[in-house]
Amino acid sequence: MAEDHPGAAPGQAQENLIPGVKHVIAVSSGKGGVGKSTVAVNLAVALQQLGARIGLMDADVYGPNIPMMMGVTEPPEQQDGKIKPAESHGVKLISMGFFVPEDGGGVAWPDDPYGDSTILSRCRVGRTGLFVDRPAAWDG
Repeated sequence: MAEDHPGAAPGQAQENLIPGVKHVIAVSSGKGGVGKSTVAVNLAVALQQLGARIGLMDADVYGPNIPMMMGVTEPPEQQDGKIKPAESHGVKLISMGFFVPEDGGGVAWPDDPYGDSTILSRCRVGRTGLFVDRPAAWDG
């Protein structure tokens, strides 16, 4: 375990960066248009239907389309200073598409290895598994 988490002492696991989430699976590729979002959505819904508690994060800043694929049109609500993720097919989801301005303006995104977990720490995810749909050729 310690070798998986630099800086952790032998036998000591690193603190969970996303509270309430046991497993994170990134769906990524070096090329766009290969079906990353389709794979992420289908895996998330299938595992949810099998009884797992699944979340889905659309971190694709170039073309966030998970809300459309999941049939969600309303942005998430805030509750007690946290983002309450939207839900579809039992899957809780958060997407960059909810934060990109209608006029096509930019959105600030943490440029660090834990950028996704920084955003997710402000969400009420509470899931066993979380799929993260990454943008093409993302090196973070």
